[in-house]
Amino acid sequence: MRLIKLLILFVVSSVSYALETDNFLGEINPPKDSSEIINEFVNSKIDSYLIKNSESLRSKSCSQVRKKVLKSFRGYVVHAIEEYIDEQVSDEFVFPQRDHSYGDYFKISIYYNKKIDLLKLKHLSRNINIDGIIIGSDKLSHFISTGIRYYYFYENKLNDGYSEKKAVERAINYGVFTEKSVLGKLTSKVFSHADLEANFQGFLLNKQFCEKDKPFLNFDGAWKRTRDFDIREYVNPYWSEVFNPSYYTSWRWKMVRPIVERKYCGPVISSRIKSRIDFYNEIAVVSESVKYISSLAEKGKIPDRSTQVQALSCFK
Repeated sequence: MRLIKLLILFVVSSVSYALETDNFLGEINPPKDSSEIINEFVNSKIDSYLIKNSESLRSKSCSQVRKKVLKSFRGYVVHAIEEYIDEQVSDEFVFPQRDHSYGDYFKISIYYNKKIDLLKLKHLSRNINIDGIIIGSDKLSHFISTGIRYYYFYENKLNDGYSEKKAVERAINYGVFTEKSVLGKLTSKVFSHADLEANFQGFLLNKQFCEKDKPFLNFDGAWKRTRDFDIREYVNPYWSEVFNPSYYTSWRWKMVRPIVERKYCGPVISSRIKSRIDFYNEIAVVSESVKYISSLAEKGKIPDRSTQVQALSCFK
């Protein structure tokens, strides 16, 4: 029964946001920084939820309110934050812009092919700029939605007597499983390391929401937001699929590789990509998740991506 529930959860999750993005396009065509726009959206949505539900939340604990507030960002088909970015923010803040339909975007992406492909049925997420870091809008859905699930596994394991370290690892293992299954290899044929970092940073948001020293919420007759959410505290270079490339199944890599080599390995474009990677290296801080996932790779417990994008000489 538990396995059936998990499978249902994964299937529902798989239709909740775009499966993939093409970060290469965004790195050479960076849109304007949308950090403040996203911050305003998130803070406003938190405030609106707290006001609208003030009476029903009055008897709830901070952790219960946290869960309800963050789950309010979820949608039935596309999560609210991703839908807002992909459909409502000005064209200058996304790439490709909206004069490119989702079909047009697929045709110019690294994923283009003429075969039967799930990515043709789903839309690729557009690129956004967070304080100079280019990510797909789908990463924010991972941040909000899967971050909550990470916290659920973490909290359960702490209650079972696990150490902090082991409880965190259990949460990350959940994300790894989703990438190996319905949210990754089994659907888009991609195991995304950047998705895993977005998941983990969403988990950190959940951990911090009710922390004693600097909580997001406080009760004073009603639950109120006590500090601003700032997306820049969480997005880092490991959210970029250029800096932190995905693993592609052999079927997918056979189609992606020649497009990457043709479009991005010429001397001018590859120089720009390498400059972006150098910039990311200067500011990157390795998270607990990146360290743990690297250890899984060394043990052969996740797919080996080292012979794919990372092996292309044009980006070294």
